[in-house]
Amino acid sequence: TLPMLPPAGSRLLVVGGVRGIGRALVAAALQAGIDVAVMDLAASYDGIRLPLELVHDLDVTDDSSVD
Repeated sequence: TLPMLPPAGSRLLVVGGVRGIGRALVAAALQAGIDVAVMDLAASYDGIRLPLELVHDLDVTDDSSVD
């Protein structure tokens, strides 16, 4: 586990968590017993290895997506 993670049972929001470092953070958090929500671009979902119920659409460059 990563030393910076909150304790098990905590909630964590990961923006950009579908790929790369974000995905690694999500995997570590889930393994540590943390409840995780992932926000990312819908276009990033293709071929993801995360449960889709964790992932929500977000484009921080689009104000209507953030409201």
